Amino acid sequence: MRKLGSVVICGLALVLGLTVGSSPVRAESPLALLKGAGKAGSKVGAASEWIAAAETAVEVVKLVETLSRSDTPVAVKARLRATFAEQKLQVSKTTLDVTVERTTNNWRGKIHVEMDVPCEITYAIDLSRIGSEHLRLEQGKRVLYVKMPPVHVETVTPVIEKMTFKHSFGWGRSRYVDVPTVAGLEGDLRQECRAEARSRAEKELDSVRKTGKAALQDFLRKMFKAANTDLEVIVE
Repeated sequence: MRKLGSVVICGLALVLGLTVGSSPVRAESPLALLKGAGKAGSKVGAASEWIAAAETAVEVVKLVETLSRSDTPVAVKARLRATFAEQKLQVSKTTLDVTVERTTNNWRGKIHVEMDVPCEITYAIDLSRIGSEHLRLEQGKRVLYVKMPPVHVETVTPVIEKMTFKHSFGWGRSRYVDVPTVAGLEGDLRQECRAEARSRAEKELDSVRKTGKAALQDFLRKMFKAANTDLEVIVE
């Protein structure tokens, strides 16, 4: 470990020395360099040198950490908490492609993050809501008419393994220097994608209702057939 620590220190010193230039490195803040560079007409160049130095230093540290890393096996524990009976019938399932994006800005420029993720949507009806007022029987024809209950969005599940991000950075921003900011933006987008997917899915409820009628009708016909009842079921 002492050797690795020495490698890190030497590597960082070498990186900073090579990046800043052949002249001795002075302990100046990035803001001081920017002010001096502004007087010389090279503000962007001075900032770029510091950003390049920071990024390369991070890469050196990451390399050493990778070489010295040792992980234990993942420990998994699962407990069954409770099981509840539900009278719901899934009537449709679809996938929506959702894109959400966000931008943050400060004196060093902008960071823009765009996330694309497919979301699996399921629609269901609550069978417990079907009461006597939803049923109409024509005894002579042996036909049972059932009024279709409301369809609702049951689940919204982002497909995590297919989630992708696109990043763009302003002149003074970097994915290495602004790690917390980038992570925060990505976290916000993960939360917003569910709300966006649910909102879009709810706009399709009218069209899904037609599919739901067929699904409920097929379910009830099979149920009555299994009970040896010769009723014809029609969902309205």
